Amino acid sequence: MMKSTLPFSIVILFLFAAKILFAQNYWHQIEKPTQNNLDAVQFLDSTTGWVAGDSGLILHTTNGGTTWFRQNSKLNTQIHDLVFLNKNLGWGLSLKYIAQPYGTYVLKTTNGGQNWDTTLFSGDNAFFNKIYWLDSLEGFLGGFAGTLLKTTNGGLSWYQAYIDSGIVSRLPILNFAFYNHNYGFACGGFVDFSGVIWKTTDNGETWNSVSVSADPVHDLHFFDSTRVIGVGGDFEYGTGYVRTTDAGGHWNFISLQTYGIGLTAAFRTTGEAWVPLGIGNDIIFTSDSGKTWTSYKHLDHSNQVFNYSIQDINFANSTTGFAVGSDGVILKYSNFSNGDIPDLINGNNSTPSKFHLSQNYPNPFNPSTKIEYSVPSASYVEIKVYDTLGKQVSSLVNEYKQPGAYEVTFNNRNLPSGIYFYEFKAKNFISVKKMIILK
Repeated sequence: MMKSTLPFSIVILFLFAAKILFAQNYWHQIEKPTQNNLDAVQFLDSTTGWVAGDSGLILHTTNGGTTWFRQNSKLNTQIHDLVFLNKNLGWGLSLKYIAQPYGTYVLKTTNGGQNWDTTLFSGDNAFFNKIYWLDSLEGFLGGFAGTLLKTTNGGLSWYQAYIDSGIVSRLPILNFAFYNHNYGFACGGFVDFSGVIWKTTDNGETWNSVSVSADPVHDLHFFDSTRVIGVGGDFEYGTGYVRTTDAGGHWNFISLQTYGIGLTAAFRTTGEAWVPLGIGNDIIFTSDSGKTWTSYKHLDHSNQVFNYSIQDINFANSTTGFAVGSDGVILKYSNFSNGDIPDLINGNNSTPSKFHLSQNYPNPFNPSTKIEYSVPSASYVEIKVYDTLGKQVSSLVNEYKQPGAYEVTFNNRNLPSGIYFYEFKAKNFISVKKMIILK
């Protein structure tokens, strides 16, 4: 039997296989713009974003985090939540508990943060954890003692929504997630007592609560109208998640026994999500919609990003994300080897300027992943997949292609977990990238 000849480009990569095992450094620390702890991040696209944290700090970038400019929040308290609907309209939250009157500052800007105005909600039940907006007029505030306020006029006035009188209904509300204007959930709870989900089907006017776990749920994500996942946990028992497949009729709790608390469920793609664990100094990720989870900290990384407590993650799109945490750390996610993102990603149908092979996503993956590539001129294209021994395990593309940006799906075909390489050939261009099957 004739043995397949291993391409030279693959051979070079194999020489380093022992060192690069699971060394996909998606998260890279960028230069710190501050030493203040950072608690919130939001990007509207790959260039425009804000971060916020201690001492009233709000920083803004318009070039993807290369440079940051401080905005005047007029506060010296910690800003723990930040949300922008567009480049002009944004809100933030900051607790006031050092001196009376106690309560929560609600910040608002209508010009991208050039000017911030604050309103103080004061009183025993005026400590808010989360501000959430359906649009520029309808929004919600969730806080302690089951306080759930709604506005229909952009925050000019707020009123208490109706919450049932169940035993867990008045526990702290930490977050919201809506599938549409009528149907959504809130989540929260109290450590060692109960994780709680509140459900509404009437545009947030009334809410019904249910206990779903022993510890708080911090964030929720809709896969579709019936399938929802939530992350949370506590310091003693670690990270856990809940999920429903019947629109909240029943919830299942699964403990991951990983130190830390799942603070945010940041989905990059339909199946791939990244969850910061706060004091656990780690991020866990899934590539199969939450069926299995892996610690990113424990992969073989040469950088030092996990000397920090990561508090929040936000993806601007499927190729770029940002994470923030203690001591001003900002991590940037990119699964491309350079800045040449193919036209397919950018939604640009013009002819690509050069051959390009993108990093597959999701990665690690199971059972399938997508590979995007660009062809600037009519060419015969080959894309093949090899294992670490150089054996070809799949031929994904083997045909003549007109100029354009393309995408191909690779199914793992019952292959075992491990490292694989995919090679792109067209005319005199050859590019090889690594991908990981993780079951």
